[in-house]
Amino acid sequence: MATTSNSTALKAFAVLRPVYELFANRLSDLIATLLAAQSIRVHTIESRAKTVESLAEKLKRPGKSYTD
Repeated sequence: MATTSNSTALKAFAVLRPVYELFANRLSDLIATLLAAQSIRVHTIESRAKTVESLAEKLKRPGKSYTD
């Protein structure tokens, strides 16, 4: 059962998730650009923003306590 603070955190995360997704994409692009500028070839660069559902599951795990 999610606590009130977990519920509040999930709501805040849901609102901010588009920002996190944009940040992950831009950071991935920046890393690719920096590597290419140094002629460093990589097979793939992956990035993602955690889904709201994934965060909710993580917060429910027994023995875990998050304050931030």
